[in-house]
Amino acid sequence: MKKFIFGCILAITAWVANAQVDKILGPWTAIDPDTDKPYATVLIYKSSNGLYYGKLTEILDSDDPADQKLIGTLIIRDMKEEDGMLKGGSIYDPEENKTYHGKISLTKDGRLEMRGSLDRWGLLGATEYWKRSNKK
Repeated sequence: MKKFIFGCILAITAWVANAQVDKILGPWTAIDPDTDKPYATVLIYKSSNGLYYGKLTEILDSDDPADQKLIGTLIIRDMKEEDGMLKGGSIYDPEENKTYHGKISLTKDGRLEMRGSLDRWGLLGATEYWKRSNKK
């Protein structure tokens, strides 16, 4: 009986964590932490391989052809669902042309917390908070 109850608790926990990750999917507006201005739109999706990716779909406030060529770039790669967040993959910063270890989660107020770090534990890095986009 204890095994059955433990199994039920595990199943419910997994279901709740999965529901949290499902809220991460869709379009997000990237916000510059220094200026608090939106600079891009990124579509986060789950691939058929079970991993999560994010594609740059729009550059905001820039007519520079070099910036516009970045549209379609995968900036979030190979993320795995773990404990209600996305981990284990990478986040690419096209402005610096650098790739970081990544972690993505939702805050209580519904913003997306994007953590990019030099180390996989997230100690040496930076965090951005993105807002849900109304674009498709």
